[in-house]
Amino acid sequence: MLSFPTAVTLLKPDISLILLGRRRSGKSSAGNTILGTTEFQSGRKTVTCAVGNGKVLQWPVTVVDTPGWSLYGLAKSEQVRQQIQQSSLLCPRKRKVGFLLTIPVDFFKEKDRRAIEENLAVLGNAVWRRTAVLFTYGCELGGRTIEELIMNGEPLRWVVERCSHRHCVIDNNKGDETQVSRLLEMVERWW
Repeated sequence: MLSFPTAVTLLKPDISLILLGRRRSGKSSAGNTILGTTEFQSGRKTVTCAVGNGKVLQWPVTVVDTPGWSLYGLAKSEQVRQQIQQSSLLCPRKRKVGFLLTIPVDFFKEKDRRAIEENLAVLGNAVWRRTAVLFTYGCELGGRTIEELIMNGEPLRWVVERCSHRHCVIDNNKGDETQVSRLLEMVERWW
């Protein structure tokens, strides 16, 4: 006689997330918030890619923190692009890789949009199909909704549209898991 389990445990897919963005956009802090540990040094300049792993809300997760680009075209921008280009090599094989474009909610101008377009170009045009916007410093919204922020700026609207409107807000000062759960559920849906 065959017996079947009464409860089915659903396995969550392995997730690899690569954090991209300008300097001081909150990439390292977002990585720490996602993993629920202090894997990355926030408040310090990330020079080379760093990797953190963990099990987050039943998901096996790898996070890659990349160096941030400068909006002012300062030296070392080629080194940053090389690190971005090689970032997916740090993800475990057989995992789907997604990119999280970290954008602070404080302000976003045309020069920010151009810098994103230029720096993501090293990953090819297909990168946009695997990219979502992760708005950081969510506490700075000050009562506004993220949709209001997006609609009030053409350059930001362009980026969100390129990412097929996949976006999420994170507040690194909050310790609640619901924001991380929403992020991981969004990532799982877009795959």
